[in-house]
Amino acid sequence: MKEPVRILIVEDDALVARDIQTRLRKIGYQADWIASTGEAAVKFALEMSPQIVLMDIQLGEGMDGVEAVEKILENSEIPIVYLTAYSDESSLARAGLTQPYGYVVKPIETGELRIAIEIALQRYSLQNQLNEANRRLSTTLASIGDGVIATDTFGIVKVADRVATSMLGKKKGMLIGEKIEEIFTLRSRDALNTYEILKDPATELLATKKERLSYSDVLLMRAKGPATPIDVTATMIVDDRNEPDGVVLVFRDITKRQVAEEYLRYLAYHDYLTGLPNRTLFYNRLNAAIAQSTRHSRNLALLFLDLDDFKTVNDSLGHDAGDMLLKQLAERLKVSVRDDDTVARLAGDEFIIILNDIASVSDVKDVAEKILKGLDENFRLGDTEIKVTASIGIALFPLHGTEAEKLVRYADTAMYLAKPKGKNAYAIYTADWKSELPKD
Repeated sequence: MKEPVRILIVEDDALVARDIQTRLRKIGYQADWIASTGEAAVKFALEMSPQIVLMDIQLGEGMDGVEAVEKILENSEIPIVYLTAYSDESSLARAGLTQPYGYVVKPIETGELRIAIEIALQRYSLQNQLNEANRRLSTTLASIGDGVIATDTFGIVKVADRVATSMLGKKKGMLIGEKIEEIFTLRSRDALNTYEILKDPATELLATKKERLSYSDVLLMRAKGPATPIDVTATMIVDDRNEPDGVVLVFRDITKRQVAEEYLRYLAYHDYLTGLPNRTLFYNRLNAAIAQSTRHSRNLALLFLDLDDFKTVNDSLGHDAGDMLLKQLAERLKVSVRDDDTVARLAGDEFIIILNDIASVSDVKDVAEKILKGLDENFRLGDTEIKVTASIGIALFPLHGTEAEKLVRYADTAMYLAKPKGKNAYAIYTADWKSELPKD
């Protein structure tokens, strides 16, 4: 059996209050609570949780009906129906601001009272359903992570979710009622790194009556704050007659995606362990350096470095210690050369260095000696300190060759021929060592 609706009566005239109570009970409502003051009404509403409040606007001394309703609505969303015989315009205006669910004029008739209550309850139920739908929509939009804005056919913002509001640097509710074309600007960067202002997609869609318009990898410019890289899609909203009824814009912040893509591009050209250029980037730079040196009749040198007895470090201290050694070595090599030179890791403990625009062979020897001297200081690997040496092979352009692969092979050969010197040494390739080269 359906439980009767619980009603709180707020009326300072005891006879009128009892009359209302009797009428309510006769038509099936539960009307056990009567409050004669605004203060008592607030207390009853808080403690008893009635489903509807019948509130007299004009109460006796103290808090009037409107003030009581304002207090009640601070803690709950109980539907309010005002009871009034007469009220000044100021009181009625104040009552209207509390958004009541109805009015009943005294003297009260049972039929009118019942209609007012049922309409109030129906409106309250529909409002709750609408609030729940909006809550679900808001939760769904928030979970998507995209910014969403909906406009009417004049481009006036009617809906803006939390993400879109935040992306545009606004506070909650500030976008509603704004003209969409005045809120933000989109810019597209072309291959020349110049920025072109794009047409506002919502306004463009409304003007052309197209169904959909998308921009990829554009910059969202706002009045304050940095630009944000986004993808944006505008889709026409149509009514039951298939007529335009507005536009919905979906913004997707692609900052994280761009960072991930940039990192992948970085990994494609850099060694994951040391951060140095890898084999691919090394050969790109070597070929570019050869072309530049050829064009300007300059010399360059390759230094092929291999750690002596690196396998012993891995076997005795473990691969983690070996990795620590390689990372520290990379840092020492970088500070041993100029900023426009290249230090790369080819594989394992093999490193190679491009020295650009060298004036003489003695300059190359000085760099090789500087590198070897830089290894004099022990390497700290956790709680252990070790001494490390290296062997370096040197090949010169154009003296020893003009092709990248040949120069690398010559430097590699020179490095192996440096090891018999007692390690921690360098050797410069000479034509007499060609017989030592691997066969093509």
